[in-house]
Amino acid sequence: MKNKINALQYKDEIERLRRMGVDIKVNKFNQPVLCDGECSECLFFKKDMVEDCIEKFIDWLFESPTLKISEREKNFLLFVEDGYLIRDNRQLNKIYWCKTKPYIANPNSINLAGLDYFSFYALEDGITFDFLPLFEVVSVKDLLEMC
Repeated sequence: MKNKINALQYKDEIERLRRMGVDIKVNKFNQPVLCDGECSECLFFKKDMVEDCIEKFIDWLFESPTLKISEREKNFLLFVEDGYLIRDNRQLNKIYWCKTKPYIANPNSINLAGLDYFSFYALEDGITFDFLPLFEVVSVKDLLEMC
C-alpha cells in the first residue's frame, strides 16, 4: 500500500460509488464515501470557506495516503507486527486486535468466537488510533506501510 496513490488505493470503492451514480466525498479517515451533502464531515471542509469539491477530489486522487500516528501507536503496531484492528461502534474508545481477520456480518456486533484477540481502551497510555474508522477491519501491516 505504501507509495500507492489514492486513485489506486481506493479504486474498487470509487468505481462502486460511481456505478451507483452518486457524488463522492472523502471522509475524515481519508476514505471515499457517498457524499450526503454534510460538508463538515468531508476532508476538504474548512470552516467559513466554500471549497471546490471536484478540484479538491481530483487533487486527492493523485496523493499518497499517509497517517498521522503517534510514536506510542507506531510502537504498538511494531510490537504486534501483524493482525488486524477494529474499533467497536458501541464503545467508541474500545479497540480489538485480532491475530486473524474477523468477519463482520452485522454492524451491531463483533463475533470473535474462536479467534485469538485482545481488546483495549483507546484512551489508555496515549494510544488512541483516532484515524481508525468505526467497525471496519484494518490490517496492521497496511497501517505500518502508511506511516
